[in-house]
Amino acid sequence: MRYAKVENNIVTQVTDVASDDELLIWTGHLGNPSKWKEVEGKVAIGWTYSDNTFTPVKPFPSWTLNGNRWEAPVTFPDDGKGYDWNEATTNWVEVT
Repeated sequence: MRYAKVENNIVTQVTDVASDDELLIWTGHLGNPSKWKEVEGKVAIGWTYSDNTFTPVKPFPSWTLNGNRWEAPVTFPDDGKGYDWNEATTNWVEVT
């Protein structure tokens, strides 16, 4: 099982715990048990936890949240080439 430690709605630690060792969390051996949330899927330090949902760190100021996923204001090109986001131009720039 994977658990995230949440302090002030921010993930501060992520750990994998064998099912035999979950008792370490619930008995307080890894700190206050109420701060540990079970994780399904990907989560990382710095993510926000609210309403039982983990949200990634906002990658760029121009991006907006759609559900629990950040989206660029311009759709990623679908031409098979590699691109990086350029926040100054708020557009995708081909990686050469």
